[in-house]
Amino acid sequence: MPRHKLARPVYRLRLRGRTYVIDWTDEESGNTRTVSTGQRELVEAETWRDQWVAGREQPLPPVQPTIAKLLDGYLAARTPKVAAPETLKWSAKQINKYVGNLEPQMLASDTYSKRRSEDGVSDGTIRREVGALRAALAWAQREKWIAEVPYVEMPSQPEPRNRWLTQQEVDDLIRAASSPHVRLFMVLAYHTAARAGAILELTWDRVDFERKVISYDRPGRQRNKKRRAVVPINAPALAELQAARMVRVSDHVIEFRGKPVGSIKSGFLAACRRARIAQCSPHVLRHSAATHMVEARVPMVDIARMLGDTVAMVEKVYGKHSPDFLRNAADALAGKINPTPVGFISRATR
Repeated sequence: MPRHKLARPVYRLRLRGRTYVIDWTDEESGNTRTVSTGQRELVEAETWRDQWVAGREQPLPPVQPTIAKLLDGYLAARTPKVAAPETLKWSAKQINKYVGNLEPQMLASDTYSKRRSEDGVSDGTIRREVGALRAALAWAQREKWIAEVPYVEMPSQPEPRNRWLTQQEVDDLIRAASSPHVRLFMVLAYHTAARAGAILELTWDRVDFERKVISYDRPGRQRNKKRRAVVPINAPALAELQAARMVRVSDHVIEFRGKPVGSIKSGFLAACRRARIAQCSPHVLRHSAATHMVEARVPMVDIARMLGDTVAMVEKVYGKHSPDFLRNAADALAGKINPTPVGFISRATR
């Protein structure tokens, strides 16, 4: 029976005559290979081995690196370490499609943004992809694959989206869900104000029915600026979760045919069409929840904790929806002046 291929060879030091050599089993052929360290002392031989192994496991730079080849190297290095690998892979796919065949020095500063804009892609999407392209080029320079990093123009920051649903629209949308997993997602997206990625990654061991709380912060998750909160489970969410737990067949809360759900967009958009709700995405439910909490005069600090955001960010994005927004400031300007009735002004000027 052939031996299983090792994920990483075991590099063994041994004396051959008076000089240390390194033995290892080749990953492809399964044959034993040997290389001499040229060292006679064990300490020096170990140092030589460590340096040699580090160099051997470092991917060799391509002779004429195209952006596609740089992306391949960057993905291999970064995918296991990022919080959203699928997003990074999707961005790399788009970059390859438009400029993958170019060598870095051939890339003009506005080439990528122009080509994507011509296809009607939003500035927000282009910014995300340009960010990935810039990161890949910077990585290639650090790894000495390229000497210089070309400047890639970043589109302007788009205006924040102001789309939110009324309470009636939220109810209509949830009722329009044709699949239990889509309905459960919508209920959690609104009633816990969590991001789509956090909900899709949620497992049952982080749903505490006794204390009625959910921990969206997955153990081992790569930390980034999008923090995940521990949130209470209100009555509507509790009822949906209890019903889903009775028929679950996997560890994931949002499951379809016994498997985790990678994307909810198709089922979500189908429900939007049935409910006749336009310009709506899964993130709009989180935005709607925050807006409704502000309108209900929930303290900003509590809303920030629900969202996993800072108080400053919540005030910046949602403060204008408060019934008391800048009311004290406006009233302070009025002072003790008694406004003159409009009718009186009209008669006085005749």
